[in-house]
Amino acid sequence: MLVVGCGLVTERLHLPVLAGLRDVIDVIGFVDPDEGRRELCAAAVPHAATYADLDVALRAAAPEEVLVATPAGLHRDQTLAALAAGAHVLCEKPLAVTSDDCVTMIAAAEAAGRVLGVGLMRRFLPSVNAIASLLREGVLGAPRTFTVLEGVPFGWPVTSDHPFRRGRGGGVIYDAGPHLLDILQCWFGELELVDYADDAMGGVEANCLMTLAAAGGVTGTVRMSRDVLLPNRHVIECERGWVAYHYDVADRFYWGWHGSPTANTVHLAAPGSTRPMWDYPDPNRAVSARLSAAFEAQHRNVAAAIRGSGELVVTPREAAAGIALLERCHRERRLLDMAWMDPAELAQAARLEVGA
Repeated sequence: MLVVGCGLVTERLHLPVLAGLRDVIDVIGFVDPDEGRRELCAAAVPHAATYADLDVALRAAAPEEVLVATPAGLHRDQTLAALAAGAHVLCEKPLAVTSDDCVTMIAAAEAAGRVLGVGLMRRFLPSVNAIASLLREGVLGAPRTFTVLEGVPFGWPVTSDHPFRRGRGGGVIYDAGPHLLDILQCWFGELELVDYADDAMGGVEANCLMTLAAAGGVTGTVRMSRDVLLPNRHVIECERGWVAYHYDVADRFYWGWHGSPTANTVHLAAPGSTRPMWDYPDPNRAVSARLSAAFEAQHRNVAAAIRGSGELVVTPREAAAGIALLERCHRERRLLDMAWMDPAELAQAARLEVGA
Protein backbone atom coordinates (compact mmCIF):
# COMPACT_ATOMS: atom_id res chain seq x y z
CA MET A 1 0.00 0.00 0.00
CA LEU A 2 1.11 3.51 -0.85
CA VAL A 3 -0.25 6.02 1.67
CA VAL A 4 -1.04 9.44 0.20
CA GLY A 5 -1.42 12.11 2.86
CA CYS A 6 0.41 12.10 6.19
CA GLY A 7 -1.92 14.20 8.30
CA LEU A 8 -3.48 13.29 11.62
CA VAL A 9 -6.01 10.88 10.08
CA THR A 10 -3.15 8.76 8.76
CA GLU A 11 -0.97 9.10 11.84
CA ARG A 12 -3.62 8.47 14.51
CA LEU A 13 -6.26 6.33 12.84
CA HIS A 14 -4.82 4.35 9.93
CA LEU A 15 -1.23 3.67 10.91
CA PRO A 16 -1.92 2.01 14.29
CA VAL A 17 -4.29 -0.38 12.51
CA LEU A 18 -2.04 -1.04 9.51
CA ALA A 19 0.79 -1.95 11.87
CA GLY A 20 -1.26 -4.96 12.93
CA LEU A 21 -2.22 -5.95 9.39
CA ARG A 22 1.22 -6.57 7.92
CA ASP A 23 0.22 -10.12 6.99
CA VAL A 24 -2.50 -8.62 4.78
CA ILE A 25 -1.30 -5.12 3.81
CA ASP A 26 2.30 -4.06 3.29
CA VAL A 27 2.84 -0.29 3.51
CA ILE A 28 5.57 0.46 1.00
CA GLY A 29 5.59 4.25 0.94
CA PHE A 30 4.25 7.60 2.08
CA VAL A 31 3.47 10.66 -0.03
CA ASP A 32 3.15 14.18 1.36
CA PRO A 33 4.60 17.56 0.33
CA ASP A 34 5.50 18.21 3.99
CA GLU A 35 8.79 16.46 4.68
CA GLY A 36 8.28 16.50 8.43
CA ARG A 37 4.87 14.84 8.20
CA ARG A 38 5.95 12.09 5.82
CA GLU A 39 9.09 11.31 7.85
CA LEU A 40 7.02 11.14 11.04
CA CYS A 41 4.67 8.57 9.51
CA ALA A 42 7.49 6.64 7.85
CA ALA A 43 9.18 6.20 11.23
CA ALA A 44 6.44 3.68 12.04
CA VAL A 45 7.29 1.62 8.94
CA PRO A 46 11.10 1.60 8.61
CA HIS A 47 11.19 -0.13 5.22
CA ALA A 48 8.75 2.34 3.59
CA ALA A 49 10.01 4.94 1.11
CA THR A 50 8.92 8.57 1.19
CA TYR A 51 7.93 10.85 -1.67
CA ALA A 52 6.99 14.49 -2.06
CA ASP A 53 5.19 13.93 -5.38
CA LEU A 54 2.42 11.43 -6.11
CA ASP A 55 3.27 10.86 -9.77
CA VAL A 56 6.88 10.06 -8.86
CA ALA A 57 5.71 7.70 -6.13
CA LEU A 58 3.30 5.86 -8.42
CA ARG A 59 6.05 5.28 -11.00
CA ALA A 60 8.69 4.27 -8.47
CA ALA A 61 6.60 2.13 -6.12
CA ALA A 62 4.04 0.61 -8.53
CA PRO A 63 1.63 -0.04 -5.65
CA GLU A 64 -1.16 -2.57 -5.74
CA GLU A 65 -3.27 -0.36 -3.46
CA VAL A 66 -3.28 3.35 -2.62
CA LEU A 67 -4.80 4.92 0.48
CA VAL A 68 -5.90 8.49 -0.29
CA ALA A 69 -6.05 10.28 3.06
CA THR A 70 -5.69 13.89 1.98
CA PRO A 71 -8.10 16.87 2.19
CA ALA A 72 -11.37 16.33 0.35
CA GLY A 73 -10.61 18.76 -2.46
CA LEU A 74 -7.66 16.60 -3.54
CA HIS A 75 -9.45 13.24 -3.59
CA ARG A 76 -10.62 13.24 -7.19
CA ASP A 77 -7.33 13.96 -8.93
CA GLN A 78 -5.26 11.75 -6.64
CA THR A 79 -7.67 8.84 -6.97
CA LEU A 80 -7.75 9.17 -10.75
CA ALA A 81 -3.94 9.22 -10.86
CA ALA A 82 -3.75 6.07 -8.74
CA LEU A 83 -6.33 4.25 -10.85
CA ALA A 84 -4.54 5.28 -14.06
CA ALA A 85 -1.36 3.76 -12.62
CA GLY A 86 -3.17 0.45 -12.14
CA ALA A 87 -3.71 0.65 -8.37
CA HIS A 88 -6.79 -0.15 -6.33
CA VAL A 89 -7.86 2.75 -4.09
CA LEU A 90 -9.26 3.23 -0.61
CA CYS A 91 -10.29 6.89 -0.52
CA GLU A 92 -11.06 8.56 2.79
CA LYS A 93 -14.42 10.27 3.20
CA PRO A 94 -15.84 12.24 1.56
CA LEU A 95 -15.28 10.40 -1.72
CA ALA A 96 -15.20 13.79 -3.47
CA VAL A 97 -16.55 17.31 -3.13
CA THR A 98 -19.10 17.02 -5.97
CA SER A 99 -21.30 14.25 -7.30
CA ASP A 100 -19.86 14.82 -10.80
CA ASP A 101 -16.40 14.09 -9.40
CA CYS A 102 -17.76 10.93 -7.78
CA VAL A 103 -19.21 9.77 -11.09
CA THR A 104 -15.87 10.39 -12.81
CA MET A 105 -13.98 8.41 -10.16
CA ILE A 106 -16.42 5.50 -10.24
CA ALA A 107 -16.28 5.34 -14.05
CA ALA A 108 -12.48 5.36 -13.97
CA ALA A 109 -12.38 2.51 -11.44
CA GLU A 110 -14.83 0.43 -13.47
CA ALA A 111 -12.94 1.08 -16.73
CA ALA A 112 -9.67 0.06 -15.09
CA GLY A 113 -11.17 -2.97 -13.38
CA ARG A 114 -9.94 -1.69 -10.02
CA VAL A 115 -11.56 -1.60 -6.59
CA LEU A 116 -12.58 1.83 -5.27
CA GLY A 117 -13.29 1.70 -1.54
CA VAL A 118 -14.56 4.62 0.53
CA GLY A 119 -13.51 5.43 4.11
CA LEU A 120 -16.95 5.26 5.68
CA MET A 121 -15.78 3.03 8.51
CA ARG A 122 -18.79 3.57 10.77
CA ARG A 123 -20.62 1.03 8.62
CA PHE A 124 -18.40 -1.58 10.27
CA LEU A 125 -19.59 -0.77 13.80
CA PRO A 126 -21.55 -3.74 15.26
CA SER A 127 -24.12 -1.38 16.79
CA VAL A 128 -24.92 0.22 13.42
CA ASN A 129 -25.37 -3.15 11.73
CA ALA A 130 -27.43 -4.60 14.58
CA ILE A 131 -29.86 -1.67 14.36
CA ALA A 132 -30.09 -2.18 10.59
CA SER A 133 -31.09 -5.82 11.19
CA LEU A 134 -33.62 -4.81 13.87
CA LEU A 135 -35.29 -2.37 11.49
CA ARG A 136 -35.17 -4.74 8.53
CA GLU A 137 -36.82 -7.54 10.52
CA GLY A 138 -39.58 -5.21 11.77
CA VAL A 139 -39.19 -6.19 15.42
CA LEU A 140 -40.49 -2.78 16.56
CA GLY A 141 -42.79 -2.26 13.59
CA ALA A 142 -42.11 0.02 10.67
CA PRO A 143 -39.93 3.08 11.36
CA ARG A 144 -41.79 6.38 11.38
CA THR A 145 -39.44 9.19 12.43
CA PHE A 146 -35.83 9.74 13.43
CA THR A 147 -34.00 12.50 15.26
CA VAL A 148 -30.23 12.95 15.09
CA LEU A 149 -28.30 15.38 17.30
CA GLU A 150 -24.57 15.18 16.61
CA GLY A 151 -22.01 17.77 17.61
CA VAL A 152 -18.90 18.53 19.62
CA PRO A 153 -16.73 21.67 19.71
CA PHE A 154 -14.22 21.26 16.88
CA GLY A 155 -10.87 20.24 18.32
CA TRP A 156 -9.17 18.06 15.72
CA PRO A 157 -5.57 19.34 15.34
CA VAL A 158 -5.69 19.91 11.58
CA THR A 159 -2.51 20.17 9.53
CA SER A 160 -4.07 22.32 6.76
CA ASP A 161 -6.87 24.86 6.35
CA HIS A 162 -8.96 22.71 4.00
CA PRO A 163 -11.65 21.97 6.61
CA PHE A 164 -12.47 25.70 6.61
CA ARG A 165 -12.53 26.32 2.84
CA ARG A 166 -15.89 26.91 1.19
CA GLY A 167 -16.38 24.69 -1.84
CA ARG A 168 -13.43 22.44 -0.96
CA GLY A 169 -15.13 20.11 1.47
CA GLY A 170 -15.09 22.48 4.42
CA GLY A 171 -17.90 22.84 6.92
CA VAL A 172 -19.69 20.49 9.26
CA ILE A 173 -21.80 18.66 6.68
CA TYR A 174 -18.79 17.54 4.62
CA ASP A 175 -16.93 16.66 7.82
CA ALA A 176 -19.56 14.74 9.82
CA GLY A 177 -22.22 14.45 7.12
CA PRO A 178 -20.79 11.63 4.95
CA HIS A 179 -20.62 9.25 7.91
CA LEU A 180 -24.01 10.25 9.26
CA LEU A 181 -25.82 10.02 5.92
CA ASP A 182 -24.18 6.67 5.21
CA ILE A 183 -25.58 5.29 8.47
CA LEU A 184 -29.04 6.69 7.73
CA GLN A 185 -28.93 5.20 4.22
CA CYS A 186 -27.95 1.86 5.75
CA TRP A 187 -30.99 2.02 8.04
CA PHE A 188 -33.65 3.62 5.81
CA GLY A 189 -32.47 3.39 2.19
CA GLU A 190 -32.41 6.31 -0.22
CA LEU A 191 -32.85 9.72 1.40
CA GLU A 192 -34.58 12.82 0.03
CA LEU A 193 -33.88 16.37 1.19
CA VAL A 194 -36.93 18.26 2.45
CA ASP A 195 -35.27 21.34 3.97
CA TYR A 196 -31.81 22.58 4.89
CA ALA A 197 -30.54 25.61 6.83
CA ASP A 198 -27.11 26.59 8.15
CA ASP A 199 -25.08 29.48 9.53
CA ALA A 200 -22.44 29.68 6.77
CA MET A 201 -23.12 33.37 5.95
CA GLY A 202 -20.69 33.30 3.06
CA GLY A 203 -18.16 31.01 4.75
CA VAL A 204 -18.46 27.42 5.91
CA GLU A 205 -21.19 26.27 8.24
CA ALA A 206 -20.53 25.39 11.89
CA ASN A 207 -24.18 24.50 12.55
CA CYS A 208 -26.89 23.09 10.33
CA LEU A 209 -30.36 21.62 10.45
CA MET A 210 -31.76 19.34 7.77
CA THR A 211 -35.08 17.58 7.30
CA LEU A 212 -35.01 14.30 5.38
CA ALA A 213 -37.49 11.76 4.07
CA ALA A 214 -37.17 8.09 3.14
CA ALA A 215 -39.35 5.35 1.67
CA GLY A 216 -42.40 4.23 3.60
CA GLY A 217 -43.23 7.70 4.89
CA VAL A 218 -40.20 7.91 7.17
CA THR A 219 -39.19 11.49 8.05
CA GLY A 220 -36.45 12.84 10.26
CA THR A 221 -34.38 15.79 11.37
CA VAL A 222 -30.61 16.04 11.62
CA ARG A 223 -28.80 18.73 13.57
CA MET A 224 -25.01 18.89 13.38
CA SER A 225 -22.62 21.28 15.09
CA ARG A 226 -18.92 22.05 15.26
CA ASP A 227 -19.19 24.47 18.19
CA VAL A 228 -21.94 23.10 20.45
CA LEU A 229 -21.88 19.91 22.50
CA LEU A 230 -25.03 18.03 21.51
CA PRO A 231 -26.36 14.74 22.97
CA ASN A 232 -24.74 12.79 20.09
CA ARG A 233 -27.73 10.50 20.03
CA HIS A 234 -29.80 9.03 17.22
CA VAL A 235 -33.41 8.11 18.14
CA ILE A 236 -35.70 6.15 15.82
CA GLU A 237 -39.43 5.99 16.58
CA CYS A 238 -41.19 2.94 15.16
CA GLU A 239 -44.81 1.76 15.19
CA ARG A 240 -44.46 -0.27 18.40
CA GLY A 241 -41.27 1.01 19.98
CA TRP A 242 -38.08 3.00 19.71
CA VAL A 243 -34.34 2.45 19.33
CA ALA A 244 -31.48 4.79 20.33
CA TYR A 245 -27.81 4.85 19.41
CA HIS A 246 -24.92 7.02 20.61
CA TYR A 247 -22.65 7.65 17.69
CA ASP A 248 -19.33 5.80 17.62
CA VAL A 249 -20.34 3.51 20.50
CA ALA A 250 -19.47 0.23 18.85
CA ASP A 251 -20.94 -2.41 21.12
CA ARG A 252 -24.31 -1.32 22.48
CA PHE A 253 -27.60 0.42 21.75
CA TYR A 254 -30.94 0.86 23.50
CA TRP A 255 -34.55 0.06 22.70
CA GLY A 256 -37.99 -0.01 24.31
CA TRP A 257 -41.69 -0.54 23.69
CA HIS A 258 -44.04 2.43 23.52
CA GLY A 259 -45.85 2.79 26.82
CA SER A 260 -43.24 0.81 28.76
CA PRO A 261 -41.07 2.60 31.34
CA THR A 262 -38.23 0.13 30.74
CA ALA A 263 -35.32 0.77 28.39
CA ASN A 264 -33.40 -2.29 27.25
CA THR A 265 -29.67 -2.32 26.54
CA VAL A 266 -28.29 -4.58 23.82
CA HIS A 267 -24.64 -5.52 24.39
CA LEU A 268 -22.71 -6.71 21.37
CA ALA A 269 -19.42 -8.55 21.13
CA ALA A 270 -17.01 -5.83 20.04
CA PRO A 271 -13.58 -4.75 21.25
CA GLY A 272 -12.79 -1.25 22.41
CA SER A 273 -14.14 1.22 24.93
CA THR A 274 -17.80 2.19 25.13
CA ARG A 275 -17.22 5.53 26.84
CA PRO A 276 -18.59 8.35 24.68
CA MET A 277 -15.99 10.53 23.02
CA TRP A 278 -16.94 13.61 25.05
CA ASP A 279 -16.13 11.87 28.37
CA TYR A 280 -12.43 11.63 27.57
CA PRO A 281 -9.75 14.19 28.57
CA ASP A 282 -8.20 13.67 25.13
CA PRO A 283 -10.96 12.98 22.58
CA ASN A 284 -8.48 12.26 19.77
CA ARG A 285 -6.87 9.37 21.64
CA ALA A 286 -10.33 8.13 22.56
CA VAL A 287 -11.42 8.03 18.92
CA SER A 288 -8.32 6.06 17.95
CA ALA A 289 -8.77 3.50 20.73
CA ARG A 290 -12.50 2.99 20.23
CA LEU A 291 -12.68 2.89 16.45
CA SER A 292 -9.55 0.89 15.64
CA ALA A 293 -11.60 -2.30 15.21
CA ALA A 294 -13.81 -0.59 12.61
CA PHE A 295 -10.79 0.74 10.72
CA GLU A 296 -9.26 -2.74 10.76
CA ALA A 297 -12.48 -4.30 9.46
CA GLN A 298 -12.62 -1.70 6.69
CA HIS A 299 -9.04 -2.35 5.57
CA ARG A 300 -9.63 -6.11 5.63
CA ASN A 301 -12.82 -5.70 3.60
CA VAL A 302 -11.09 -3.67 0.88
CA ALA A 303 -8.18 -6.15 0.82
CA ALA A 304 -10.66 -9.02 0.37
CA ALA A 305 -12.40 -7.18 -2.47
CA ILE A 306 -9.04 -6.63 -4.18
CA ARG A 307 -8.23 -10.34 -3.90
CA GLY A 308 -11.67 -11.40 -5.11
CA SER A 309 -12.59 -13.11 -1.85
CA GLY A 310 -15.26 -10.62 -0.78
CA GLU A 311 -17.37 -7.64 -1.82
CA LEU A 312 -17.19 -4.06 -0.62
CA VAL A 313 -19.42 -3.37 2.36
CA VAL A 314 -19.64 0.29 1.33
CA THR A 315 -19.81 0.87 -2.42
CA PRO A 316 -18.66 4.09 -4.08
CA ARG A 317 -22.15 4.52 -5.55
CA GLU A 318 -23.61 4.60 -2.04
CA ALA A 319 -21.02 7.19 -1.03
CA ALA A 320 -21.82 9.22 -4.16
CA ALA A 321 -25.51 9.30 -3.21
CA GLY A 322 -24.56 10.93 0.07
CA ILE A 323 -22.42 13.53 -1.71
CA ALA A 324 -25.29 14.35 -4.08
CA LEU A 325 -27.50 15.04 -1.06
CA LEU A 326 -24.84 17.24 0.57
CA GLU A 327 -24.45 19.13 -2.70
CA ARG A 328 -28.17 19.77 -2.77
CA CYS A 329 -28.02 21.02 0.83
CA HIS A 330 -25.51 23.68 -0.15
CA ARG A 331 -27.39 24.53 -3.33
CA GLU A 332 -30.71 25.01 -1.51
CA ARG A 333 -29.41 26.37 1.77
CA ARG A 334 -31.29 29.01 3.70
CA LEU A 335 -30.18 30.97 6.72
CA LEU A 336 -30.52 29.06 9.98
CA ASP A 337 -33.00 30.58 12.42
CA MET A 338 -30.83 32.39 14.98
CA ALA A 339 -33.10 34.06 17.50
CA TRP A 340 -30.21 35.76 19.29
CA MET A 341 -29.53 38.00 16.29
CA ASP A 342 -31.31 41.33 15.93
CA PRO A 343 -32.89 42.33 12.59
CA ALA A 344 -29.82 44.28 11.43
CA GLU A 345 -27.54 41.32 12.13
CA LEU A 346 -29.86 38.93 10.30
CA ALA A 347 -29.97 41.27 7.31
CA GLN A 348 -26.17 41.40 7.23
CA ALA A 349 -26.01 37.59 7.48
CA ALA A 350 -28.32 37.27 4.50
CA ARG A 351 -26.22 39.73 2.49
CA LEU A 352 -23.06 37.77 3.29
CA GLU A 353 -24.63 34.55 2.02
CA VAL A 354 -25.90 36.14 -1.20
CA GLY A 355 -22.50 37.70 -1.87
CA ALA A 356 -20.57 34.46 -1.32
